[in-house]
Amino acid sequence: MPQGGLPYTVTAVAMGLVMFFGIEMQNRTVLPIHDREVDWIIGTIALVLAVSARAQLAPRLVEWFDLLRLDMLSLIIFAFGVSALVFGSRATLRFGSAWATLLLFNSPVFLIVSLLCGGGWTGTACAASVGLAVAAAAAGNRVRHRAAAAGVTLVVGVMLTLLTGAVVGQDRLREALSGAAGITSVLPALAGVLTALAVDAAVRHTLPTIRHRDPSVRHTRAALVPLTAAVAVLLLVPLPERPTTSATADAPGTQPTGTPAPAGWSVTGSERFAWTADYFGAGADFRRQVLRADAVVDDWDTDNRHRTVVVDTLTSDGPVNASRFGDEGFYSSVNGRRSPKLDVGLGHGVTGRVYTVLDDEAYLTYTRLRVSWRDDGGRIHDISVIAVDDHRDSAVFPAVTGSLTGLAGRIVTVLLRGGAVTEDPDADYKDLDVVTAVATGIVDARWEEGQ
Repeated sequence: MPQGGLPYTVTAVAMGLVMFFGIEMQNRTVLPIHDREVDWIIGTIALVLAVSARAQLAPRLVEWFDLLRLDMLSLIIFAFGVSALVFGSRATLRFGSAWATLLLFNSPVFLIVSLLCGGGWTGTACAASVGLAVAAAAAGNRVRHRAAAAGVTLVVGVMLTLLTGAVVGQDRLREALSGAAGITSVLPALAGVLTALAVDAAVRHTLPTIRHRDPSVRHTRAALVPLTAAVAVLLLVPLPERPTTSATADAPGTQPTGTPAPAGWSVTGSERFAWTADYFGAGADFRRQVLRADAVVDDWDTDNRHRTVVVDTLTSDGPVNASRFGDEGFYSSVNGRRSPKLDVGLGHGVTGRVYTVLDDEAYLTYTRLRVSWRDDGGRIHDISVIAVDDHRDSAVFPAVTGSLTGLAGRIVTVLLRGGAVTEDPDADYKDLDVVTAVATGIVDARWEEGQ
């Protein structure tokens, strides 16, 4: 399960149950009209799409796997195909609003809603409440019932979320987001749904019941053939291994925002990005520091110039960290061609990951080293050391942007043209020594401060 992915998974399952049971309990007349040829066409196409999303799209878009959650998309499409083959397309499309809601309220939307609500456990719980409120509205049969069910679910879920945050405390709730404890963020929303059901039963003076129905399709044995084949492929093709930023280590002590200047380097500039909380939740900090070498190193520049690098540091509470948006999601160089990654030891058990970016628009090559660790306070520090092959004082580094337009364009490019067009297999890691020296100095300074 991807980090921070359990709340969305549980929310999606709960939304599906609410909508399918709610629509099933509606007293609608269903005409006994079935066309097995249409069932086979729709069901088979859905199974092919589900297998393709899992076996082809997921490996191609593995860099953004935790953001897109193509495994859940594949599961939803697979369930739609199974339903069309087993129960018939007419019965399946009777739940059309439920299928559409599950596809539209996807992982990126869930993440955006949680961040708009403040991020962390509280934001995630509010996003779950919004999702189940939408599901309650989709499950209703009248406008008044839809509005009432959605309103009760949302109000109760949000109130319980805020009450839990005030009583338990954000620090303890932050720890609950990791691992299986992440399911706790969905409990307020589930309580809201149960409250809405109780209110509905009290108003109508009756309990909701599911009517007995005759099988919509009587002969389904032939459908087991494509279902078995699809299940076999999904079981044999494992989920792609997500790339890691670095070998994360636990740093001693707590660390303020930014990074300490390594020995032999001076901070000549700093910039803080105000939009950070919109993507990483309340309390997150993203800033850039400009470092200049105090001495000239002959191996770094043949013209005896002082080298300059930038250090970008993202400090967040998790689980929404920089890796969810890919390596270059917030940089102007997002569409550049990247080299294979190299692991570099930085001491104290910390390993960094280095790659280069060839920016065809700026005619520059950037060398970037990424490393991350978690301090004693539970905060994640994701650090990027970036050098550019232009050694002049006027050198241009990749700009940091709060827009994900470039990231969306890159995802579409990889989706349509494949990953080969974004790779630079013959790259020269010309500034590897520079970024390694700076990162090693930062790690040394950080561990000395924490002792």
